[in-house]
Amino acid sequence: MQLARTTTTAMSNVADVPLILVIDDDEAVLQIYQELLVDEGYRLCVHTFPPASTGALHRARPDVVLLDLLFAGEDAGWHFLRKLKGDPVTADIPVVVATANQRYAQQSRSQFDAWQCGIVLKPFDIDELAAAIQLALRRSERAGATAMPPGTR
Repeated sequence: MQLARTTTTAMSNVADVPLILVIDDDEAVLQIYQELLVDEGYRLCVHTFPPASTGALHRARPDVVLLDLLFAGEDAGWHFLRKLKGDPVTADIPVVVATANQRYAQQSRSQFDAWQCGIVLKPFDIDELAAAIQLALRRSERAGATAMPPGTR
């Protein structure tokens, strides 16, 4: 079952706050993301399983996707990433891959580099995660003025 929830900050102009689509099935990791990223000033949309298609991203247009690769032992995150990068409407959305499978990440490194995906290995350092997201936002051509968290402008 897929869970989707959105958390926003108390900012007055929510359109100026970067939206991060988080896709991970570990509730403890989601809690860490929620605490860290909302405190940093981002809006979150959380899914516990990758969407079946990129259609939801066409409408939401997140500024960054934070994606786990493995779900219940299956590589559903990898399949979703291929769909996302293969769709001309969503291909430019920056992705930060967060995975505990170091070997899988190493084997896929050249493809991640080709897609300009950031990689954060779990368990991750909070500063490393924050830096990877900020770098992804800076890379985003369409993020424009929202490329940095609201508190850092």
